[in-house]
Amino acid sequence: MTQPFCMRILVVLATLVVGYTDARDTPPSASEVTMARTKLNPQVAAMKENTWLKLPTPDVRPIARSSSPWMPYVPEAGVAILWGCSHAGYHNDVWTYDLSSNLWKEMLKTEPSAAEDPDVLKYKDGLLMTRLERPLSAHQWGRMDYDPDRQVLWHVGGWWQGVATHAEYYKKLEREIRQEGDASKKSLLKKTPILWRYSLKTNRWDWIYTEDPTGSLRNQSYTQGYIRYFPPLRRLVMTPAIVQPNEEREKFKMYDPATNTWEPLNVTWKPMDEGLSRYWVYGYSPIVYNAKLKAFVLVLSGGGTWLLDPVAKTMQQVVSKDKTPPGNLDGPVGSYVHDSASGTTLGIFADMQVYLAGENLKKRGFPADRTLVLALDVEKHEWVVQPNPTDGILPPVESMRMVHHYYDPVHNATLIYRGPYNGRATETWVYRYKRLEQ
Repeated sequence: MTQPFCMRILVVLATLVVGYTDARDTPPSASEVTMARTKLNPQVAAMKENTWLKLPTPDVRPIARSSSPWMPYVPEAGVAILWGCSHAGYHNDVWTYDLSSNLWKEMLKTEPSAAEDPDVLKYKDGLLMTRLERPLSAHQWGRMDYDPDRQVLWHVGGWWQGVATHAEYYKKLEREIRQEGDASKKSLLKKTPILWRYSLKTNRWDWIYTEDPTGSLRNQSYTQGYIRYFPPLRRLVMTPAIVQPNEEREKFKMYDPATNTWEPLNVTWKPMDEGLSRYWVYGYSPIVYNAKLKAFVLVLSGGGTWLLDPVAKTMQQVVSKDKTPPGNLDGPVGSYVHDSASGTTLGIFADMQVYLAGENLKKRGFPADRTLVLALDVEKHEWVVQPNPTDGILPPVESMRMVHHYYDPVHNATLIYRGPYNGRATETWVYRYKRLEQ
């Protein structure tokens, strides 16, 4: 490696750490320093602006599974986590992906479905879990996020494990799910929400009974809300329930790990469009934390693009619904990420088939004949279509159907891992929006 190239990499990494610090108004933590030391993939490091790169697909890799598209990034380890089942299996497995080496690692192997093995489930301290004491498998959608301050992956818990209704299924089998621990704690679950935590250091899940003194999680609606970590407050933010009309659209919640308590987060609603419903179906909407804006970007598909500011307690529409691209975490309808090098939220469409993504793009004035990259311009109130790369390289528009993705801040690039539904014929692509200023 030449000396000038080494110096450029050092400048890039130094700029990254400074930029990350500015976004959070705190000195870089040990995990962030570790992140800056992560080695680079030389092919990715050499990428130009607005270009795509296809990497070799590793021999050891997960299937492209349904309804678990986005992957939380772990800065202290320089990897992203894939968790979430497919309907056909692969329950409870945990994988990590390292872009620097283009390697997948299976951290936790899959457990069987309850239909295959009824003994896979048990109650412990009143909580339904697997026998290896993990949350039940699920389509993760937006029900988990990584907390870099405490270095854990938070998750609200699954419910699937191959059986839709456990009570009816085990009644048909004429058997009970076995009990362990303190069964009396089951009565607490009606008023005490549970959160699960996964740690890469211990490579295991554990759970915590949280407190809700204000009753903000009424009707156990927390089981249907999304959670996202909000670094400025060091708290988790949870959306209203996803099924109309369980909750009004203004009623968010926050969880403080330092005190183990929930509190209401009632926001002021500031729409651009007229006639929006009093109740809001958050559906499977992508939610991305934008460190530059210190706010969440919510792509509410048929309801516009919004900024949620938990400090100001506002929910402000920034793009009208007829100019907002579609988004759905139940399928690869847009891979939405925060590009920290540019401070921009990106929407990447690497599949046009699922949930009529291509047709919905065309209805809203976007091209759908090629892999598409959109950049959110908050000031202009629009999603800006990026031009074709000058080298002409684009992932082909194919019905790959499942797309997993995350933004890697060290490499300043977005990873797209796509493949057929529950299949292993996968592809690995990397996209760079803009280079860091040097």
